[in-house]
Amino acid sequence: MIRVYDADDKKILETKNQDILATFGEYVGSAGEHVEGQEVFADLPANAKVSYHFVLTTRSGHDVDLYVYENDNHIVLKDLPLIGDIKLPLSDKELYWLRHPEEWE
Repeated sequence: MIRVYDADDKKILETKNQDILATFGEYVGSAGEHVEGQEVFADLPANAKVSYHFVLTTRSGHDVDLYVYENDNHIVLKDLPLIGDIKLPLSDKELYWLRHPEEWE
């Protein structure tokens, strides 16, 4: 399941739609394919503005927080067990899709 919150932390979507989950998994799964080393742990610019906050609930019931930004081409996965926060770049196509969840259904 994915829950989507806007920049004001208002829930705008909750879905278990398998097509949406598959696209989300494909886009997020491909993030950072060409990133090496410590780059994934680098900080975002101080002026990065949250566009959407996604809460992904895994099959095991754990929640994963993912953030997309209006003015940065990275996503951030927060508080991953044993890892912490990671920052991954996305393509323009993937970012557009994530920045427009109102168009998903």
